[in-house]
Amino acid sequence: MLRVAFGNAVYKSDSTTGGNAHVYQFVSNATKLGHEIWMWPNDQHPESKKLPNSRIMQFKQLRNLDALYVRLENEPIRLLNFSRYPYKILLGSALHILEFNTTPEFGIYLGNSEKEIRKHKKIIKYFGKGCDLAICVSRELEYYVKEIFDIKHTVFISNGSDPELFRPDLNPVKHIRRNKEGLNIVWMGSADIHWHNLDLLLETARLINCREESSNIQFYIIGKGLESKLIIPPNVIYVGEIEYKNLPYWLAGMDIGLILYHQGPSFYSSPLKLFDYMSSGLTVVGTYQPQMYDVFNELNQLDLIVSKNNPEALAKILSKLLLNRERRYVQGEAGRNLIIHKYNWQNLVNSIFNEIQSLLLY
Repeated sequence: MLRVAFGNAVYKSDSTTGGNAHVYQFVSNATKLGHEIWMWPNDQHPESKKLPNSRIMQFKQLRNLDALYVRLENEPIRLLNFSRYPYKILLGSALHILEFNTTPEFGIYLGNSEKEIRKHKKIIKYFGKGCDLAICVSRELEYYVKEIFDIKHTVFISNGSDPELFRPDLNPVKHIRRNKEGLNIVWMGSADIHWHNLDLLLETARLINCREESSNIQFYIIGKGLESKLIIPPNVIYVGEIEYKNLPYWLAGMDIGLILYHQGPSFYSSPLKLFDYMSSGLTVVGTYQPQMYDVFNELNQLDLIVSKNNPEALAKILSKLLLNRERRYVQGEAGRNLIIHKYNWQNLVNSIFNEIQSLLLY
């Protein structure tokens, strides 16, 4: 059993964010595996242990743990200090682990200036050199962390899904229109984060709306931020935000899952939606993204990758899938099996703790 403090990790039971889902699955699966997870007050997962409120007592507790495991997004945070003197001394023998989920360049979509991004990279590089291990959620991100932050000890461990939570045999929510001859297509995410190519989705929906098969193809958008899109085609239903625990019941009523990105920082991500779609038995269609390409290659479905700004090509793929139920079934089964045997949270969290254990034994 390992005893680990989980830093920069906020858990809210009613949250709709991917980061919250990641925190939930990390803690749930770590504790199932018999490990102890300690979290800061007010941010706690119900199965974690609570660190003291006092800073002095927190330091004392951290010294009794095996590792401080810190989630990083695009910006440096205070807990990076623990990788360098004198804070490193305060940790005692506890390892300092950094989990990288994106790059500082993602800050472009959050309003950061180029100057701020350069500053963030410099700070992360300075403190990152002192960490004992970097966990990177994509292979591209691992290359980035090695080259830009000069962190030598890195490992790539993907995101995944929970096949017990996301299942195709669930009863879909009543709001979903079911048509045995039709196609329900879903996109999930934050529409106000502009690495998503929502224009491609909406333009494709407009094209299909003008065609004969339009009555058999329905698009659903789950997430926040679509309020800024003034014109939504009639074959697109904007659902809004859905809590993570309720998402499986929406995906159970879908046939196709879309992942649409612009080039850039998205190439370093590990799309949670990809794995949740697969776990739910959906056929996944999307634009090129390195990790998605690798998974599509495993599923023998590279023909379901569409050019980044080609609504005609995307509409053509969707129309073909509408007429080929057998193909949808085969791809859905293959995707779910890949989650069950490889890309599931229990396997992935176990891999993380194996890496930590190997460092402790070194």
